[in-house]
Amino acid sequence: MRDPFPPRPAAPAPQTSVVARLVDALFKFEPLFAMATKAAREKIVKRAEAIGIDWASTIAERERVDWAREAEAVVDPALAARLPEYWLVPFHAYKDGHK
Repeated sequence: MRDPFPPRPAAPAPQTSVVARLVDALFKFEPLFAMATKAAREKIVKRAEAIGIDWASTIAERERVDWAREAEAVVDPALAARLPEYWLVPFHAYKDGHK
């Protein structure tokens, strides 16, 4: 059977602007990163609640799920091993991943 997702050669690294490099450098400073992630999370929670989502209940419900077991049931390890690196990076507003 032919592989529907054959490996591709690596794409050249994109050129980053001076502003993007400056922002990256600033976020390496832990207190600034912590402040920015806190502000981003608060904005996300506020927006969710503004559109009628009970954030605390939704998070509590999601935390009761065994996500590792759920993933095992649907993840193809051979395909997952070839995911682009940027798909594996946690969302920048949460230091420990999505919440």
